[in-house]
Amino acid sequence: MEDIENKLHKLRVDLYTSDFVDAEEKIRKFRSEYSSISLNPYIEGKLTMLLIDSYSISGRLAEALDLSINLQKSNDISDNIRLLLTLIIAQTLTDLGRSSEINAIIETSLDDERYLKPLNGWMFLDILSFYTFHSENSYKLFEKQLKNIEDYLGIALDRNNIGNSISTTRHSWLSEKTTLNDIRSSKSLLSMEEYKRSILDFISIAKFKPHILEAERLIGSLQ
Repeated sequence: MEDIENKLHKLRVDLYTSDFVDAEEKIRKFRSEYSSISLNPYIEGKLTMLLIDSYSISGRLAEALDLSINLQKSNDISDNIRLLLTLIIAQTLTDLGRSSEINAIIETSLDDERYLKPLNGWMFLDILSFYTFHSENSYKLFEKQLKNIEDYLGIALDRNNIGNSISTTRHSWLSEKTTLNDIRSSKSLLSMEEYKRSILDFISIAKFKPHILEAERLIGSLQ
């Protein structure tokens, strides 16, 4: 299993650093190589995530949306991946001109304390930036979760420009956390295993591609 995970890791790095050129063929070859064994749900989920990214980048948004919704229904994915999929779904619905469907998806997660971990928190803030306030109660839920995340991460966001404030503050926060000592000494960060599993997903969705090689170096030092 370790060999499979190492090869999957290399596949992900290859795809993220090559703008997903020939992604479907590379994913097909990976599956073919291990066709004689049954891949566990974790590996299958990661391959599906790569396929979703490939569809999104190539403009096949409806297919990306269907895959995202189907994977999110799985009982074998982590809370972090489920949240990541919510972000992907919100962005894809926006790109498809179906923003009116986003609120119902987000409202199921507005008051969930599982999303107060740092990487989860940043992704949740991204998700909230897609939210359309339609009642006083919806704003109260948003404000409560926003304040919880700010307190947990030790940040402050500009309420008058949430989207830009999130992007700027997150970039600064991520840049400050690029050494192994920072990660090990910060109580607010995820466990090493969670961090290793999450950071490439986080960076790919957050569009911080310039950080990807630094992330690889960091993940390598955590092995």
